[in-house]
Amino acid sequence: MVIIIGILAAIAIPVFLSQRTRAQEASAQSDLRNAAASATSCASANNGSYATCTKPLLVSTYDFKESADVTVNVPAPTATVWTATSKNDNGGQTYQFSTATGVVEPAAAAA
Repeated sequence: MVIIIGILAAIAIPVFLSQRTRAQEASAQSDLRNAAASATSCASANNGSYATCTKPLLVSTYDFKESADVTVNVPAPTATVWTATSKNDNGGQTYQFSTATGVVEPAAAAA
């Protein structure tokens, strides 16, 4: 009986950990997409310029809400390009978005 429980645990624990990591990454991707949508609204209100679309402005004016365990970083935007990264504080990888590509993708590893 103990052996059967051990085998089941050996199967179930890695599956659970994998699902947890996927959920953490999904929340980071979702927050990044929501920030990008807020930045698009901001640019529309500013004649197409992203220059003033900082994270504090997106939160205060364009209803961007960061999830509790996700950190979204928005470096200084330019008039034509808005970029951001996000990561769940509990694990998973970092994701990036740029208006130049329009795609949420895994962030490149630091060199």
